[in-house]
Amino acid sequence: MNNTPKKKPKRTSIPQERILRPRLQKEIGSRCPFCPSEDISHFEIHHIDEDRTNHIYENLLLLCKHCHSKFTKREWDLRKGREKKDEILKIRNLRLLESLGGSFDYTCYNMKSENGRLREEIGNGSAASIKVVDPYNIQITLKQSDGRIWKGELFLKTRNYGELFFIYENNTELEVGRKECFLRQIFLSGSREDQFYFKPLTDMHAYTGELLTRTTVSSEPY
Repeated sequence: MNNTPKKKPKRTSIPQERILRPRLQKEIGSRCPFCPSEDISHFEIHHIDEDRTNHIYENLLLLCKHCHSKFTKREWDLRKGREKKDEILKIRNLRLLESLGGSFDYTCYNMKSENGRLREEIGNGSAASIKVVDPYNIQITLKQSDGRIWKGELFLKTRNYGELFFIYENNTELEVGRKECFLRQIFLSGSREDQFYFKPLTDMHAYTGELLTRTTVSSEPY
């Protein structure tokens, strides 16, 4: 049996590194995500999966030399880098709400019944208020067109996917449910549309998919 360690792929130059590096620096707040170092001029770009030819943004992490060496010397498991990048991306994605603790109003659309993937042309009359409690928990209050109000909590599992648990209660009825949520951003002509798409996980016949949207001016993605 050949126990010779596999050679690492030969490092290739990172396309558009001059553009990528400022983005990577911005996402860590100019501070190493694993230690207090802020000597950003000496930070190095780490390939999370150790494939030195895989230059996609999600596989890159800007680290100080000391922490970078922990990965290259195998003192740290590669999963440590992946978990940190996922955490950073999750928090970055929440910036679509502009700031932690912020509360913002969204328009609600039903999804078209014929395929459930395209939204109706006009809103359904409901309005949602979304508030970020912390990077993992979002509170949503939906005021429906018939006057009913339901409240829910969205727990993110990845940077763009989570589950919503909601409850509606008045003097005569109690309604609870659970929905999948997919988050995304669309950039068009200097504007950014933030979207929360909810797909029912309970009582599929009673509820259709819904899309919460808001549009803001933005020059570039986070």
